[in-house]
Amino acid sequence: SLTLRQTVGASAAGGTDALLSRGTMADLAGNDNGGDIPRRLDLRLGYGMPVAGDRFIGTPEIGVGFSDTGHEYSLGWKLGLARPGRVSLDLSFEGTRSESANDDREPEHGISLRLRARW
Repeated sequence: SLTLRQTVGASAAGGTDALLSRGTMADLAGNDNGGDIPRRLDLRLGYGMPVAGDRFIGTPEIGVGFSDTGHEYSLGWKLGLARPGRVSLDLSFEGTRSESANDDREPEHGISLRLRARW
């Protein structure tokens, strides 16, 4: 699988209260702080292969994300049922590294483990 995703704009914060607290229509602009509109580009690549007698699909994944504020790299593994029906089970593990664009802070590292089950 190959996923390319571009996001534009700041993340939503404040909900309806933030929207209704604006005094004029100019305050509703996406870049009302006078700066540029934030942009992010993410690329993920994964390849699924049969595991445990074709009962599961194992997918190693690699990803990279670019924004104005920095870069993020990820490496992970997903495991899911090969033929999900009424029951679905997915297990994923991912490690990430985030670097600042202007090297003003140390790189950050993270590990995530996710289990998703539906029945």
